[in-house]
Amino acid sequence: MTPTTRPMMAAAVSLMLLSTAAIGVAAQSNAPAAIQTVAENDNTRPAGRSAGGVTHLRLIADVGIWQPEGPRSPRLRVAAFGEAADLLTTPGPLLRVVEGSEVVIEIENRLAEPLMMRGLITRPAKTDNPFTIPAGESTELRFNAGVPGTYFYWATTTDRPMNLRSGFDSQLGGAFIVDPKGAPTSDRVFVISEWDERRNRVDDTPQPGDPHVFVINGQSWPYTERLREQVGREARWRVINMSLVAHPMHLHGFYFDVRGQGNGITHATYPTDQTRKVVTQGLAVGTTLDMAWMPERAGNWLFHCHVVGHITPTLRFWESAPEDHHNQQVHDAATGMTGLVMGVEVTGGSTVASPVPARAARRLTLDMWKRPGYWEPQDAFGFAIAEGERPTTAAEMTVPGPLLVLKRGEPVEIVATNRLSESTAIHWHGIELESYYDGVPGFSGTSGSITPAMAPGESLTVRFTPPRAGTFMYHTHSHDDHQLASGLYGAIVVLDDGETFDRSRDHVVVIGMQGAKDALNYTRFPVVVNGRTDTTLTLKRGVPNRVRLINITPNFGGLNVSLSAGNDPVLWRPVAKDGANLPAGLRAAIAAVRQGVATGETYDFEVDPPAAGVLWLDIKRGNGEWVQQVRVTVK
Repeated sequence: MTPTTRPMMAAAVSLMLLSTAAIGVAAQSNAPAAIQTVAENDNTRPAGRSAGGVTHLRLIADVGIWQPEGPRSPRLRVAAFGEAADLLTTPGPLLRVVEGSEVVIEIENRLAEPLMMRGLITRPAKTDNPFTIPAGESTELRFNAGVPGTYFYWATTTDRPMNLRSGFDSQLGGAFIVDPKGAPTSDRVFVISEWDERRNRVDDTPQPGDPHVFVINGQSWPYTERLREQVGREARWRVINMSLVAHPMHLHGFYFDVRGQGNGITHATYPTDQTRKVVTQGLAVGTTLDMAWMPERAGNWLFHCHVVGHITPTLRFWESAPEDHHNQQVHDAATGMTGLVMGVEVTGGSTVASPVPARAARRLTLDMWKRPGYWEPQDAFGFAIAEGERPTTAAEMTVPGPLLVLKRGEPVEIVATNRLSESTAIHWHGIELESYYDGVPGFSGTSGSITPAMAPGESLTVRFTPPRAGTFMYHTHSHDDHQLASGLYGAIVVLDDGETFDRSRDHVVVIGMQGAKDALNYTRFPVVVNGRTDTTLTLKRGVPNRVRLINITPNFGGLNVSLSAGNDPVLWRPVAKDGANLPAGLRAAIAAVRQGVATGETYDFEVDPPAAGVLWLDIKRGNGEWVQQVRVTVK
């Protein structure tokens, strides 16, 4: 139904004197007389009132002061929604209704600018039905909620798309959930948003030190909510990306089911034969994710964006980030991360039976070394591995670290020793293990037994038994780009009993960065494959070949990988994602074109090479820009 507008009382035009710490004041004029606080919204309470199948909600758009990084951080001047003039929140009020409900919303625009609204429509829809509310006016609209799903509403004051909103209007939006009749509503809703003052500039080009904040439900780590989950009780989460860029969201220690996805105006709930188990899932701008996971082990875990630039402490533009990597605090979770990170505390007894070892634990030595000038002129960091307790030498260090081939159900003890001149930690990405060994210094473990960073010369013995076969990785969990881009990462392949790793038909492709110099520079992308810019592969003709793709670049939220013979793509069959076998409904052969691989993701494909000759494995950015190419010979 077309919204109707009517004038409201004009807001006073006198400007409140703000603290010199407030950001963005000069960018807006005719501000309200009283600027209230913009509070975080944990999305646990539906807004409005519902009765007789009708939900009534009043939204007010106004200006407020927001501190997403705690009480010491700058006071950011933003537009936000609230149910009342003195209760603005980010995200905006949660609109949560049952399918079949009628929704009646009154929206009052107290801003000095026109407000373009989107997303207040019946789902599914072909467009998000934008309409404008002039400054100083209000609108009432009425519509049916539509089909169940995870959606959102949002607005701008500049008529820009979501990914180009300014800092001022970046928080104008909220979750819109339509529940099936009779379904439980105990799930959690997390809205990702971003405040980016760069968007006020004409060219929108990032510059060093630009004001920039990433948040979940209105707060940045370490001020994000600490989640509490229970062993044996399924956790159901809805995640909405209303920020300016894509985010690969990674859960430590557990797999989660991708139950549904959407784009804000449509939503797909997946049947069982199309439900993937993953540890990392990419979320493009303006998309949603329904996920569920079963906590099996107690301890502290993380849910975070795997793009280092979205969690690095250098995001705190208002204070200098610690740069002394010899200082263990740089690698501590409390001080060494910010942005899109949530802590999860799982309590209760483990539901994973402790198997009686059928064999003695396999002992491995894993050392971290530096190789001066490897990246010309930058130094490289890397790993060296040895069987048993033999110490390694710096000459054995490689980038990536040596391929670690393990057996499902075979316990391993890995003595990791830091032979660098700075502290570090190792995360066993995708491996299901006890929290203490997960590798987040200052956070992993349980109360009274928290994992420390490994100072120079220190060792940590990591113990786990891989419960499944697949493709995984190990990498530093230092919380900036420095160590990861320098080469402190490697691949893990876990085999089933009776399997052997045949290098003639099993091919690991690890995509990383060529040193740390440009790791956070979004205009230059020095990508390497298996540590080189001239990597080649050889596929065996006449038999299935397994190609294992791993993206462990610090900041490529999404890369596209293609495999072609000349201009024609070959066929490959998806086999696994993040080490978990894909369901039957997702294993049909497809053209090897533009396969998205976000940082922190692994994909396994089977390829039957068409004929002897040359294939090309192309790696490109989402915009089509080529970043690396691998020559593939078929013999």
